[in-house]
Amino acid sequence: MKKIKLLFLFVLSFHFGFAQQDSIFSFFNVQQENNKVVVFLTINGGIQCSGLQVQRSTDSINFIMIYEFPGVCGSPGADESYVWVDDFPVKNTINYYRLEVGNLGIVSDPKSVFFQYYKSNELLITPKPCEDCTVRFPNDKREKVRIQLSSIDGKFLLEEETSSNFYSLSNFDLKGSIFFVSIFYENGKKITGKVLKF
Repeated sequence: MKKIKLLFLFVLSFHFGFAQQDSIFSFFNVQQENNKVVVFLTINGGIQCSGLQVQRSTDSINFIMIYEFPGVCGSPGADESYVWVDDFPVKNTINYYRLEVGNLGIVSDPKSVFFQYYKSNELLITPKPCEDCTVRFPNDKREKVRIQLSSIDGKFLLEEETSSNFYSLSNFDLKGSIFFVSIFYENGKKITGKVLKF
């Protein structure tokens, strides 16, 4: 009888240890909301766990625990959803998040979000100086804006319209140059930044 119990426990731990993460989580996502990152997750019905951690990394390799849900998570009869807010994400870089269910030995695939943090009247250009950099700018309402690039002597190099809140300079070939990026809003507001491109 003792051998059967031990065998059952071994099979159970083997099953959960190598279970697919989607058998635990039916939903997991992260997104920036104002100056915070919101973590959304849903645990499949019938799964109960303890030691559910939210972990964060800036290199997608080295994760640290930033929150642990207290008590037992999940429900024996229905899917259970959770929302947690990271009040202190790492500014102006990609934040990677993953979930770890300690007692089941399950780690989710990471989800990532570039956490933009800048004032409403400035551009964010990353990385600096740039080779394949991205210009990010305030445009939460996704209104149509005009992007203009000009050389240091005032010559217009590019003008485009977008409803996004970023613009990639990876295809813009002006290596070894300094140029200016200007964003023009429909209400007349203008934001300008300087770029050194390798």
